[in-house]
Amino acid sequence: MAKKICLLMPLILLCALTLPLSVEAADQQPLVYVKRDIILNSYGYLLLNDTLTFVNTSPNPLRLPTLTLTYPTTTIDLQVQPPLSEDSVKVERLGNLSSSRIGANLMIAASSNLTITLRAVLGDLLKPVGENMYEMILPLPSSPDTQLAEAVVTVSFPTDINLVNAPEEFKLSEGGSVWSAELKDIQPTAEPRTAKLLINGTDYSLTVLKVEREERVVKITSPTEVTIFDTLTLVNEGSGTLSYLKVSDKGLSSVTLLRGDIPLRDQKVIPIIGGSLDLYSLIKGNLKAGERITFTISYTLPERATVSDNTITLKIPQKPLIDALVTKYYLIIDAPQGCKVEGPTLLDLSYSSPLSNKEINVSVRFGAAWASAYAFPAATLIFLASFIALSAYVASRKEAKEHPLLELIKLYENALNSQETIADELAAERLERLQIQKIDLFAQQIKEIRAKTSLKASQIRSKLTLDPKTEEMLTEFTSLDKAYERTLTELLAAYRNYLSGKLKREAFQKVLSDKSSSLRKLASTIRDLLDEMS
Repeated sequence: MAKKICLLMPLILLCALTLPLSVEAADQQPLVYVKRDIILNSYGYLLLNDTLTFVNTSPNPLRLPTLTLTYPTTTIDLQVQPPLSEDSVKVERLGNLSSSRIGANLMIAASSNLTITLRAVLGDLLKPVGENMYEMILPLPSSPDTQLAEAVVTVSFPTDINLVNAPEEFKLSEGGSVWSAELKDIQPTAEPRTAKLLINGTDYSLTVLKVEREERVVKITSPTEVTIFDTLTLVNEGSGTLSYLKVSDKGLSSVTLLRGDIPLRDQKVIPIIGGSLDLYSLIKGNLKAGERITFTISYTLPERATVSDNTITLKIPQKPLIDALVTKYYLIIDAPQGCKVEGPTLLDLSYSSPLSNKEINVSVRFGAAWASAYAFPAATLIFLASFIALSAYVASRKEAKEHPLLELIKLYENALNSQETIADELAAERLERLQIQKIDLFAQQIKEIRAKTSLKASQIRSKLTLDPKTEEMLTEFTSLDKAYERTLTELLAAYRNYLSGKLKREAFQKVLSDKSSSLRKLASTIRDLLDEMS
């Protein structure tokens, strides 16, 4: 008996020593580190990128704990990256607050770490407090149930936006364009933690643009004809001025502005230059602080449709048209009578942002009922065929007669588009990185464009016999084109003077605003004139 007790004693002692360790391992939680990068968009919303690192200091594997992060506003289009899936994050909204609850069946290896990333768009955190002055509510990492070991927060601003006042934790980075703060030992709190920043900008560098409502109608006319109609209501809630609208779909090259007082054949086509729509082309002016506009534009669905066996399969982008937050957003599928639609025909996509990459899949089958609605008697078909052939003959004769003029108009349009692209590239450059050599390069490119255009135009005009009205319009075009060249040259000169220290920043901003506005108005007037000539 004594011998058995002696043999059991080491085993009992071993169990006693390992039991507390097992309990400790079971109760131990990984350390949570947060890296939050925030970018302020020039339309007033915040793009948030969170990198969460769970550090396991234990010699045993740990299960990924459930973590809740809170925000002082509505989170829009929250996205996750592997190893998480969309089902791993649950977003809850309560009034003006929101939270994301992260939970996944993942293990963190012993003495290792696991990193996950989140992206989202936040709105309603910027409000004007004076002329070109804004109060910005910065969301700091916070959780109601988990202690955060450390959080590093960075915030960056668009060009010509300056930080006037911020909590002392925020320091300017070495590059001079990013502010950051390092926070440690963040205790759980029921309310989201925030910091208030005071920033200022210029009239054209920052505002708060809201899309109050967007209604997108996808009209399917035939298996080969799909048109999107977007009706938008925009309001400028900031103190800045909008001269153009950034378009979120980079595949679009132009849109058609629809107006009820103009016949469909005469509707105006507006080009998208440098990813932007010129507001002067839409409303003959800028969108100033407090103003609201509503307009409808149309465009074809770009390269997102496939046709097979009388069935068209559509991939409709959920992303809003304009690079701004949309409060109310509805999508409608309008298919011909007699067609079978597989998929949603009415969707509520409210609270959407340009961050969304989702697509809506819809299939439309064109059956016999649709075909019969468009069937014609044989005599009618013969008449239509004859009429189309005659129309084609007349059109071809007319086009042959006017071809040199149309070629000239197209030449001038391409030259204008090329110069606008250069002006947009110049505007997109960050002033602190811009060099005079780049200005000289832009000037040389513009000079080459105009020289080639002038040479080609002379060759085409030698073939033209013009009536007095067209001759008068060409003379007017020449005057406008010279004014455009002069204004663009003055804009480049202002950049040179600023970069060389001859022009102060405030004076430069005024010249930049005036010349940019003049260029947009001249370009719109030139396009209207060329449209009239064609």
